[in-house]
Amino acid sequence: MKRTISYIAICLLMANCIFAQDKTEYDAELTKCIELQHVKENFATGLNATYQQLGLKVDDMNAMCAEITELVYPKMVEALTDFYKQHYTLKELKELNKFLASPVGQKNLRLAPEAMQMGGAVVQRPETMSQIQEIARRHILQ
Repeated sequence: MKRTISYIAICLLMANCIFAQDKTEYDAELTKCIELQHVKENFATGLNATYQQLGLKVDDMNAMCAEITELVYPKMVEALTDFYKQHYTLKELKELNKFLASPVGQKNLRLAPEAMQMGGAVVQRPETMSQIQEIARRHILQ
């Protein structure tokens, strides 16, 4: 009986160590993934561009955006952590990081905002906007 209890205790201890090791490895890969995507820098740049487009008159746009980024970034990391843990295994995260670290992955990340702007520009064309408004009018409940 004592041997059985000792065996179970050892197995549980080993399982906890393996889980902790996997968790630590996962967390390291997750941190790497967020860093490879330049999340903080891209957020700050996008925020700055958005506020400049709005024509806000502020004393120091860069300082304001830096403050906002410092406030929001930890919350973004928390949300991204939950997202990645829900959707990616450790193996998948390693594969994603391998791609993101590659020259093609970095090029993709660098060009993604430009591609998104192009898509947004298509939507903002007058002929497209009028067609979108017409579709919306047909679906809006009176």
